[in-house]
Amino acid sequence: MRSRPGNTDGVVSPLPPPAPAVATLWQTLSRGNRPGPRVRWYIVASSGPGALAQSNYCNAVQTGNLVFLAGHLPFDKDGKVITGKLGAGMSVEEGQAAARAAALGLVSTLNQHLNGDLERVSRIVKMSALINCTPDFSMHPAVANGASDTMVQVFGSAIGSHARCAAGFISLPLEAAVEVELIVEVSDDVNASPKAHI
Repeated sequence: MRSRPGNTDGVVSPLPPPAPAVATLWQTLSRGNRPGPRVRWYIVASSGPGALAQSNYCNAVQTGNLVFLAGHLPFDKDGKVITGKLGAGMSVEEGQAAARAAALGLVSTLNQHLNGDLERVSRIVKMSALINCTPDFSMHPAVANGASDTMVQVFGSAIGSHARCAAGFISLPLEAAVEVELIVEVSDDVNASPKAHI
């Protein structure tokens, strides 16, 4: 038995029925409405734990009401980095799937930073999507849409829509197909105690 994300009372509660496949879940979400906590819990559960910083940096740094999330690589269900280069054997659809995976990792890290309270998210402010591609590849926006659409599906259009930069790079860490970072605005947590950055 695992406790649900955000369960801080020390009581272990049973999990709900198994989460549907992430792809099926995305298809059932309404773009116009902010999904409820249970739906977002399924998404976080499907995405796994937040990433751990691999060097002398933090995955999430908050200053005031802004949370800056470090670049996240895409991981598959086995915990392996999704690799590939757009324009050299990797399709746009595969790039979109990698961008979605990176976005889910960002949501999971944000959920961890907010102690399981994604209701505090008031706006996804800015996304930067770094795409591993050949010099002649030009469909960066289509690939980045995989991450942008995920934010809208998780938080609803009023909160999840954001400013964005999508750019191509000749290489990325660990040969990852994409890397995505976020700036998020959150509401105050009056019950929060000081915590170290993750």
